[in-house]
Amino acid sequence: MDYAQVRAILDKYGEDKCIQIIFDNGRTWLLNVAKEATDPSQRRRGYKQRDANGRLVFLKFSELVELDEETDTIKMREYQHGVDVNTRNRIFWDIVNPIEGIQGFNFVPPEFDEEQEYQLRMQFDVTIA
Repeated sequence: MDYAQVRAILDKYGEDKCIQIIFDNGRTWLLNVAKEATDPSQRRRGYKQRDANGRLVFLKFSELVELDEETDTIKMREYQHGVDVNTRNRIFWDIVNPIEGIQGFNFVPPEFDEEQEYQLRMQFDVTIA
């Protein structure tokens, strides 16, 4: 797979409907990540952002992944799990993978309504590849 093919797939099925990227080495990137709470005291406790209905708000594809046409790579920032938010926010790294290593994507089906999409995101089995 090259940059043009990845871009075409994401454009056709919708970047923000992508919930997982599968690589040829068995690595998967889960793109089903809830946003951190906006209130600093809640964020420190590990709470996630919720909408007016109390549902989790998920990060968009563009907030998690960066495609680089110049180097034909895909990048995602990974955060260290820590005992507190200060540790987590200070220890992170970028994972950069050649785009050619992508074997596939998992997308929310286009016929799903908002409720079905939310249920899929909440129940998605991260062990599926």
